[in-house]
Amino acid sequence: MSTPTPPPSTPTANSLTTSTAPAAWPRSGWDDDCQQRLIPTPLGELHVRVGGRPDGDPMVFWPGLMMTGAMFHAQHRHYAPTHRTVLIDPPGIGGSAPLRSTITLEQCAQALSPCSTR
Repeated sequence: MSTPTPPPSTPTANSLTTSTAPAAWPRSGWDDDCQQRLIPTPLGELHVRVGGRPDGDPMVFWPGLMMTGAMFHAQHRHYAPTHRTVLIDPPGIGGSAPLRSTITLEQCAQALSPCSTR
């Protein structure tokens, strides 16, 4: 009986040292026009997709519990022609760094500021 081959590993937020997400991160097709970045925040690095119109007003999408910014792909496609879209993976979810402790809503608000200005 042979041992099954493990799936290829994918990079995690803790293994990355640059502020630009590697090309190895999977793409779904809808986000091909987005730049993927890791933004340093007080809660650790957050994985952020930035796309749409570079000179447009920013629209920031922060999903709820256990979801990534990818859940807003339809909104991204709709608003990208007129707005800059910022889709965030919350702390501990998706490509963002794992949580180190329990966090508060106030801390999430503080982490949002660096994400919306880059």
